[in-house]
Amino acid sequence: MKRLEGLDFARSLAILGMMLVNYSLVFNAGEPNWLAQAFTLFEGRAAAVFLTLAGIGISLMTRKGRTTGDKSIQHKERVTIAKRSIFLWIIGLILFTVFQWSADILHYYGAYMFLMLPILYWKPKNIKKLMIVVLLVTGYLQMTFNYTAGWQSDFMVYTDFWTLSGFFRNLFFNGFHPIFPWFTFMLLGFVIGQLDLTSHSLRKQLLAYGFTTAIITELVSMGLITLTGGTELSVYLFGTKPMPPSLFYIFAASGWAICWITLCLSLIDRFQKSRWVQVMVKTGQMALTHYIFHSAFVLSLMFFLGLITQQSSVFVLLLSLIVYGVMMCFSVLWRFKFQRGPFETLMRLISDTREDKTHVNL
Repeated sequence: MKRLEGLDFARSLAILGMMLVNYSLVFNAGEPNWLAQAFTLFEGRAAAVFLTLAGIGISLMTRKGRTTGDKSIQHKERVTIAKRSIFLWIIGLILFTVFQWSADILHYYGAYMFLMLPILYWKPKNIKKLMIVVLLVTGYLQMTFNYTAGWQSDFMVYTDFWTLSGFFRNLFFNGFHPIFPWFTFMLLGFVIGQLDLTSHSLRKQLLAYGFTTAIITELVSMGLITLTGGTELSVYLFGTKPMPPSLFYIFAASGWAICWITLCLSLIDRFQKSRWVQVMVKTGQMALTHYIFHSAFVLSLMFFLGLITQQSSVFVLLLSLIVYGVMMCFSVLWRFKFQRGPFETLMRLISDTREDKTHVNL
């Protein structure tokens, strides 16, 4: 099947959105306030796009096993995904511990992918039922337990992460990207990936569905918060920010993710031959490498330069654009000789079967 470059384009734009959010968080972005507020529009949205794209990718990756029903093919696909989940889990925990990247998402990715293993060949209707279960469990957890447990007041340091209770609480309930409810995005992408994304009529339907869902959810959220006086409890229950990730957040972010992805698929059809678009596609194809670079290398450099203090929103914007430019240049230069990014290649060498490895262009 021909690669859908629109997915890579969507991933590339999500990288920039992710940096704006993460660097705004790290540098506690200050004035101008209008720019700082603009950054908040990407909070939880870029990450939702990444997870939805990951679900689509897993769906496409397992298509052969799903269509043929061949148990040996299904076993190989499961083994590959299991190895990749462990790889991402380890890399994420290294970023979390060695590089002190508390907002890491990779170890959560590893957990989500591991949870996908038993359901890879379920019918879409059963996946949708599982999504409902995840959301119901999320609602129960958020109404029953203390969401702030383990966090310092600034929500940047998780004090008991390396205790058994703290680790699982963070992973399942109140970390930056807990399984309940963030796993929903990967399940959503997995369902979407089984559709014919080359169909223009389907894209229009998805865009309409995503936009309608997002707008209605945002408006209802604002209305409920206003009607209840904007109390802390009402924001907790009805807000569309990623922390805490209420059910309203999940519906809004899912809608925007669907819009983002379908628009990028359509843009690629129109501007596929554009040199800049192809540069961004190559950048999106190396998202794992760039994620590690933006957190491990760039933030380490900022630390040694003594710049991990409150900075202006302009600083955050310029840093994000400069780093994104470096990523684009690196992607183009790297692809002159190599087919995949450094960490993408490493992950495939570790996870793929012997037959698949013969196709890895080194």
